[in-house]
Amino acid sequence: MSRSRRTRLLCSWFDMLTTSVSAMTPDPNTLRRTDPCSECGEMMLWTQNAWVRGDNRAAAYRCLNGHVTDPADTRECPACGLHDTRVVSPGGAGPSAHMCNQCGAPFSVPN
Repeated sequence: MSRSRRTRLLCSWFDMLTTSVSAMTPDPNTLRRTDPCSECGEMMLWTQNAWVRGDNRAAAYRCLNGHVTDPADTRECPACGLHDTRVVSPGGAGPSAHMCNQCGAPFSVPN
């Protein structure tokens, strides 16, 4: 394969990847978070062992630049089982209200 053909194929593949990724709409790819990274705006991907605190590790959303979202902010949706959720109302003394970005189900989590 010639170098120019390989370059065209790579550019075509990259264009397909970047145009199909929209950080603001729900996606059937359950590993990608709807909301972009709050620090840099890049796509967030569900990653095993991304959240490290001492000897403890947990799955969390990590962006392409290495920023990690606290797993406490992305609770598992009881309706669909995904972690692509957001806090709608912090609970304070009571339960906090959450909403699933994928299925739209509201739920609460005790503090």
